[in-house]
Amino acid sequence: MDGLTIIVIILVIIIISIILSRLLKRKAINDVYTNMENKQFDKCFEIMNKKWCKISFSGFEYLMLRLDVSMAAQSNKHVEECMDKLSTTYMSKKRQEQILYMGMTYYVEKENKKRCEWILKQLEKIKSDTVYLEALKLYHVFVLKDGHYINDMEKEFSETDDIQTKKALASFLVIQYENVGNIQEMNKYKKILKKYQKEVT
Repeated sequence: MDGLTIIVIILVIIIISIILSRLLKRKAINDVYTNMENKQFDKCFEIMNKKWCKISFSGFEYLMLRLDVSMAAQSNKHVEECMDKLSTTYMSKKRQEQILYMGMTYYVEKENKKRCEWILKQLEKIKSDTVYLEALKLYHVFVLKDGHYINDMEKEFSETDDIQTKKALASFLVIQYENVGNIQEMNKYKKILKKYQKEVT
């Protein structure tokens, strides 16, 4: 067998492997999300635990898929497993930020102060300034339930002309004024928020 034939055979094997991997990945995604829509979460984890599924994805892709299902299933155990695997899965800083922020939104909803603080420390470690500040904002408003950002957001609200930005700021201000017990200001921004929502509809 000459060298050219060997090269052709290797190329054919590589191409077949790539096609097979893509087909398996597509099958895994379809199967997992179909079962997730039907709330068959045990079936989702069963599929994801299969070897053919694991080898079809990169480390980041597999972790994202598993995290997505874990959050939909409201499984604290599986979410924590995904977050803990961050340190042993190779991925770029941007991808780490993406997963950590997803984790932050989940733990904020659960008001899990300990895990929120853990995520903030991880974001500090990778020097993720922008995502860290966004995560910190969620932590203060929804977990500590304080009014830490009221002055900054009031200023930004008065200076911006963008309606979507104003809506987002008004929403945060409603929650923060409720946190600090200022009902008058809370109602003021509730009215502003309703006005913007009517304008959009």
